[in-house]
Amino acid sequence: MKKLFLPVIVLLLFAACKKDTSNISNTTASKPLFGSTFTTDVAQPTYTDMVLAPRKPGENFDTYFAQWNSCGIEVKGPLAWNTLKYPTLQNGVPVVMSTISTYDGTSSLDGFNTGTDGNVFEVTQIFFGGLPSTGFQSDYDGYVQALDNWYANGSVGTEPTLSNALKTTYTAGGKVQTFTGKLIRVTTGSNLAIAPVTYPLPSPVAYPVPNLGNPIVVDSAINVHSNYLLFGTNGNITYAFHGTDGIFDGSTKIAASGSYTTTIGTGVFTFIGTIIRADGTIFQFKGTQDTN
Repeated sequence: MKKLFLPVIVLLLFAACKKDTSNISNTTASKPLFGSTFTTDVAQPTYTDMVLAPRKPGENFDTYFAQWNSCGIEVKGPLAWNTLKYPTLQNGVPVVMSTISTYDGTSSLDGFNTGTDGNVFEVTQIFFGGLPSTGFQSDYDGYVQALDNWYANGSVGTEPTLSNALKTTYTAGGKVQTFTGKLIRVTTGSNLAIAPVTYPLPSPVAYPVPNLGNPIVVDSAINVHSNYLLFGTNGNITYAFHGTDGIFDGSTKIAASGSYTTTIGTGVFTFIGTIIRADGTIFQFKGTQDTN
C-alpha cells in the first residue's frame, strides 16, 4: 500500500447521498432477486478487506472497492489517519478519505465524520421501492446531543461514541435495509477495510492537542449571512454559537460535534464536523484556519 505522509486526520468529508454507477474493472455486483434475503457480515465485529484497484492513466489517487452486505462500496483516496494517536499499523484505526460511494446501481450511501470514530457511513439497499429507515438519523442525533452534554458537564466519565449509539442494521417496511459501517486500517490485504460500527477502536497514544482557534463557518444552505463560531478542545469540536454577519449569540450553545487537528509548529488547524441547527436540521462543515 502506498505510504502516506499526512501527520494527522485531515479535512476530507465525503458527499452525502452520493451515488456512483461508474464501472470498475473485473467487478460485478451480485444482486439478490426481489424478495430474497440479504447476505450480511454484520453479525460479528469482523471486517471486510477492500481491494486496491490498478490506477487508470492520469490518476493520482488510489481507488478501493468491496462488496459489503450486498452493496458495492467504492472508496477514493488519498487516505489519512491520525499518526500521532495511532503511530503503528493495527486493526481498527479510523480512516478518512476523499470520496466514498456505491457502484452497484441499487443502493445509496450517506457518510459522516464524527468524534473518535472517524468515518462512519450508512448504506441502504433497496429491493423494490420504499424509503430508508429514519432510525439511523434519530440515533445519530441522539449521539450528537449526548456528546454535547458530556462536554458541557466537564468531560467527566466515558466519552460517548457513535459506535455505541448506532445499530448495525435498520429496516423500513421489510423492503429496505440500512447497514452502518466504518472504514478502518487493518494489517491484512490492502490495509483498508470496512467494519461494522461495533468494531472496537484500538488503544490510542496520548498526545497534546491545543484548543481550536475558534473558526467561523458559513451556513450557505440557509444564507451567506448565517454563520457559526466553533469551539473545541483535545481534538474534539464541542459546541458552537450561531451568528449573523459575524455577530454571535454568546448565550445559547448550539449542538456541534466533530474533530480537528493541527500540524505541529504551523498553527494551521483542519476541522470537520456537524452542527444541529435550532430547528433540528443538520449542517455539515469542513475547513482550515491559520492562527498565525
